[in-house]
Amino acid sequence: MDDNHVGIDVNNIVSYAATSAAYRTSSYPTIQNANDGYAVLMRNAAVHVWIDFNASTNQLNISVSRDLGVKPTYALISNSSLNLSELFNNDMYVGFSASTGTLPTVLYYVYAWSFSSNGHLAANVSIVSENTSKGTRNIAIIIGVVLGAVGSVITLLISLYMYRRRKLLKLKYLSQDQWRSALQEGLPQEFTYHELAKATNNFNEKNRLGSGGFGEVFQGTIATSGVSIAVKRISNESKQGLKEFVSEVTTIGRLRHRNLVPLLGWSQEKGLLLVYELMPHGSLDQVLFNHPEQLSWDQRLNILRGVAAALLYLHEEYEQKIIHRDVKASNVMLDAQMNARLGDFGLARLYGHDVVHSTTNVAGTWGYMAPESFFTRKATEQTDVFSFGALILEVVTGRRIGVMIEEISCSMLEWLWTLQRNNNLVEAIDPVLLKEDKDSNDMIKIVLELGILCCFPDPKVRPLTRRIVQILNGETPLPTMPSIASPSSLLSPVAMPLFSESSSSFLAYKTET
Repeated sequence: MDDNHVGIDVNNIVSYAATSAAYRTSSYPTIQNANDGYAVLMRNAAVHVWIDFNASTNQLNISVSRDLGVKPTYALISNSSLNLSELFNNDMYVGFSASTGTLPTVLYYVYAWSFSSNGHLAANVSIVSENTSKGTRNIAIIIGVVLGAVGSVITLLISLYMYRRRKLLKLKYLSQDQWRSALQEGLPQEFTYHELAKATNNFNEKNRLGSGGFGEVFQGTIATSGVSIAVKRISNESKQGLKEFVSEVTTIGRLRHRNLVPLLGWSQEKGLLLVYELMPHGSLDQVLFNHPEQLSWDQRLNILRGVAAALLYLHEEYEQKIIHRDVKASNVMLDAQMNARLGDFGLARLYGHDVVHSTTNVAGTWGYMAPESFFTRKATEQTDVFSFGALILEVVTGRRIGVMIEEISCSMLEWLWTLQRNNNLVEAIDPVLLKEDKDSNDMIKIVLELGILCCFPDPKVRPLTRRIVQILNGETPLPTMPSIASPSSLLSPVAMPLFSESSSSFLAYKTET
């Protein structure tokens, strides 16, 4: 069971019954589509809970909702097989409590609760009792303890609603700087759908910044604060489902780095929506491949340094290691000063340091994916390094990594390795950059060789993230490039399963598995 669920525990940490938290609108056992309901993310939010118990039938119903005061049509958990009469003594205390979450920094609070009971004792209630008098008293306690939870939620509803209303009103009337500061204090804010629709002019086509397999991105402005935002609306057909949505909110929401795209908030009222700070210059791929003349070498180098710094933060400097798994030009945003901001953490995975986890599927973007990931199914710092190497090659050559070089009908990596063997890498440099001075040209060649090294098939040969940062900053020299005199020298034992006996080394980046 995931860490966002509702369960019934009876004197045991193993739940008697449990299911993922959701707002149910149909009696179907599981939520298949919007007609059946939607998931309720309980972390960092006010949640309303109803507990109904009928002592005469042992019917226990539990419902949850993020819409305070709106009880779901159908219970999330409906159980009639649990006999609670055996659990209670003649005299007992009743209360509500909260605990920490899976992380020591995650706290849950009971803002308010109330308790009441009603109903009449059924004549044929069967209980475990030594005599009728004692049994009657037990039944009364059962009714008083469990049925009363219904009334308790009314007070909880009012208190939570008032708390949430005060918090939102406070945020709305803060200045722009204060508003951002308030968001920085904790995880991202939850927006209402109405707020985001108003900010984007009801998701008007004129506000659309772009679209892709995930859905669409719209620009807008929060009227009460003046903050410019970009809203990513995830489509129902997107591969980025609820799991990736939660990953992005809970992962990037905790991160603080100048080279990461700030996540301001989210919403799930009418679909999955992510709210980012708007980056004025859009994504790197839009500028690099459509208007390369707008990017000088100094700007390109600064962008690569920014992305490398972001990766170092994720890999080593944050309290837990984060593997991004989808480093690419379209996920690098450019702010007003043309600084790089790495974003899109839908595929990111959070690990403890010195721990490598295997994944259940190959994730990433073709051309940016390390060859070993196709069969090891492991996300590591070195798979991110490979992706960053592909990004370097795009920035220096001005060509897309996944597009064949038409002049010689081969992949970019094959072309670059050939040029490297012939000491002719200058041929691969973006013509826009050839106008730079000699010092810049020397650095361009170093960075291009660094990109080739980051994309080496053997992950053990690729430089560490910290070494990459040092090379880009001119603090340490580029390591000696391994010999690539023959195709076989490019193959490590770990990469061999990707090739047949007649395959060339470059098929590692062409073969689909």
